[in-house]
Amino acid sequence: MLADLYKKYEGKKATIIMGGPSILKNNLDLSLLKKRSDVIFIEPKTLTRKFHEFNLKPDFLFATYPEKLRTNTLQYTFLQAIANNYDLTLSLKDQFKDEWRDFVENFAKYAEIWRINFPHKRFKIKKKVILRNSPNDLLQKYPNLPIIAYKRALESDGFEQLGFKNQILNFDINQNVYFTDDNTVDYKKYLNPEIINNEVILNGTNSLNSAAIGIVPVLNFLGFKQVCFIGKDMSMLGAMEYSAEYIFKSMKQYNKFFNANRLVFSYGFPKGQRWGILSFLKHLYENIFTMNESDKTHPNIINRLVYDVWGLKGKFMRERNQFSDYEMIAKHSSIKFINIYQPTKYASKVPGMKNISFEEFIKNH
Repeated sequence: MLADLYKKYEGKKATIIMGGPSILKNNLDLSLLKKRSDVIFIEPKTLTRKFHEFNLKPDFLFATYPEKLRTNTLQYTFLQAIANNYDLTLSLKDQFKDEWRDFVENFAKYAEIWRINFPHKRFKIKKKVILRNSPNDLLQKYPNLPIIAYKRALESDGFEQLGFKNQILNFDINQNVYFTDDNTVDYKKYLNPEIINNEVILNGTNSLNSAAIGIVPVLNFLGFKQVCFIGKDMSMLGAMEYSAEYIFKSMKQYNKFFNANRLVFSYGFPKGQRWGILSFLKHLYENIFTMNESDKTHPNIINRLVYDVWGLKGKFMRERNQFSDYEMIAKHSSIKFINIYQPTKYASKVPGMKNISFEEFIKNH
């Protein structure tokens, strides 16, 4: 049980491998981590053949939402495209076109309707299907890797029906977000999960980032004094060898895909300039007939326009509020956070953390 691990790693260091494409772009040799005594965590999309080639044995797989184990980034891109009726045939590099055609032709065999009203969750892989080269496919090579997961998401996903023997360490989430007297998030409550009836309960947060929702409170619960993130690019490009720069013919093709499919990235994802302005005009027109004269420029409509147009930190980067989330978490946490940052075109420093090179980390931290 996860509750049995309370403060087990007090004073120790953890390394979290997030799988961002900067790992491969910078030729980072993750096998060097074997020289360290860090406890190593990986996220679902990190688990690819390229990662396996490093011959690195992680200590934990952190799968807050286990459905992410069902697809690598390429396969998830297929799901996104089909959810929005977008043909990838002319967008992908040649070596991925057969896989795309197979996915489309056998879609009814692989996938099913999930939450039809939410574009980013319209379809999911069927419960007893393991796609070739998906994280679940590779997980068979790691039978002794414990999995930390959100209990209700695990049950909904049907992971346990797949027959894996990995130890499951569950936590639950109290969806209530607690605030202090000055109406700011109560980070003390958020960072310190509770144990109720031998079950670890995380307190809610208003963060949109799944890593922030689960990983940081659990790491604090386990007692780590230092946490280093590798491959935390803060981009929307995907993970490892299946990230956009490797699977699309060009970033121009990815740009077309990205802008045409913004609704399938996440709930409320910024619509971009064109669709944001059109949405603003549509809602403004509708509200002319429902609001008083003084309310025709309702602040919520204007705020949404600002978010749609300027909500991302940069081209193909994550939302600005996710950057500020990490800054606030670092400010209120006793954990020393380090981020491996070596400049690439689509990677960013993470605020609130010490951003250093991989070489410096291996030598001095």
